[in-house]
Amino acid sequence: MTAQLVSEVLSLPVAERLHLVEEIWDSLPADAEAPASLLLTAEQEAELNRRADAHAADPSSSIGWDAVQQRIQDRFGLRL
Repeated sequence: MTAQLVSEVLSLPVAERLHLVEEIWDSLPADAEAPASLLLTAEQEAELNRRADAHAADPSSSIGWDAVQQRIQDRFGLRL
């Protein structure tokens, strides 16, 4: 990656950079071909399972995507 490309990406508006990050993330392999650095550690998997169990036990403790988007918009002035 060239310094010019990085500079161009960093000059994009925040919303466009976020979209680019999503596109790059979605392009990463999600199968057995993924390098070990992309796989969850045992601790990360345990934490995700703990959070999923907590949500299953009390679904009202979480907030919906619309509320998350609104919080981001309010805090950072971004339109998602």
